[in-house]
Amino acid sequence: LRSGGNDYDDALYRDLIVGRLVDGIIDYQAFHPVIMFINGEYWGIYNVREHMGETYIESHYGIDEDDFNIIEFGMAEIENYHGDTNEVARYEALLEFIENHDMSVQANYDYMNEVVELDDLTDYFITQMFINNTDWPGNNARVWRYTGPKGDGLKDGKYRYQLFDTDFAFGLKEGREAASHNSFEYLYEESVVWPNPSWTSEVFRGAMENEAFKEKFLVRMADLFNSRFSDTNVLAEVNNLEEIFEPEMEEYINRYNFIKLEDVSDWKEELEIIKDFASNRANNLFGYAIEFYDLDGLTEVTVKKMPHSKVTVNNSYTLEEDALLRYFIDYPINLVINVEEGYSCEGWQVVSEDGVFDESMLISGSLDEPEISVLPSENITLSAIVKRVD
Repeated sequence: LRSGGNDYDDALYRDLIVGRLVDGIIDYQAFHPVIMFINGEYWGIYNVREHMGETYIESHYGIDEDDFNIIEFGMAEIENYHGDTNEVARYEALLEFIENHDMSVQANYDYMNEVVELDDLTDYFITQMFINNTDWPGNNARVWRYTGPKGDGLKDGKYRYQLFDTDFAFGLKEGREAASHNSFEYLYEESVVWPNPSWTSEVFRGAMENEAFKEKFLVRMADLFNSRFSDTNVLAEVNNLEEIFEPEMEEYINRYNFIKLEDVSDWKEELEIIKDFASNRANNLFGYAIEFYDLDGLTEVTVKKMPHSKVTVNNSYTLEEDALLRYFIDYPINLVINVEEGYSCEGWQVVSEDGVFDESMLISGSLDEPEISVLPSENITLSAIVKRVD
């Protein structure tokens, strides 16, 4: 059972929103809200939470507890959480390697890639940056790795991340100013103290020295901002949880006589901070990424799909309706039309703002094929062409 953590007398469910958003891409704690009574006495709103630790890895991945180690960062120190205590020294050796080697050199980057699951790192850091978790990365950070006989998938022995305790998300401490926090500068600060001593983001900063990884990271960031972390999707999750909690909030507030929450209207004001954050965060981070990495800017890509079809973007997410997407001008976008049985894909119609398509934007594929890669130098509209098979 867990209360709202640091969010217990604010919105109460910031941590739960994050879990809803990352379901399927990062290890996180499942939850179910409950009303608790002790010996018949009302005790308020709690959440039945999945335990994040050794039992999580056992239950989710079927890996025996003797075959993995977990370390965590608690108040800016690396500590052993489960398994061989020598894992701390192994991780410190990784940090020392990254600090003393140029990751733009492919051999050095390849070594890091052998030790760290970089796809997992990508989604984990993008999530923490998007939600603006300022009680991290020098705290509430945990990595694990398989230590048994090496094999495929999770048995490759690479470090992976566990997401937990994100109560500081969505402006818990900074209020409406949180959406404008520059997480890139935050992770590159020369700091030795909580909450972000430099070594805690060493792996991320090292990986970003490699141009191929940087492209991968920033494209994935745009993918997530256009899908899971879009303002529409985040607001939907906030509103869904609001409907669950609202009927119980008056009794909960009365039970504890909170200083910050005098009545339900105060709770509603706290939710407005979260909703304001959701509406502005992605746009701010796009701008910070352009400034920090000296990128050329953003382009708007309108995708129009025909009935009986879907469009997959960057092999990352699927559009089931028309969408306005934003991507960095610097990197190509891959799109694939998938049609239902009984229909055929005839390709794409592409129109730029002046009504003419510059063929140089087409990086691979052709407009009469279902799969294309484009590098838009200006705003464009892509329309899928689908026909019924006679």
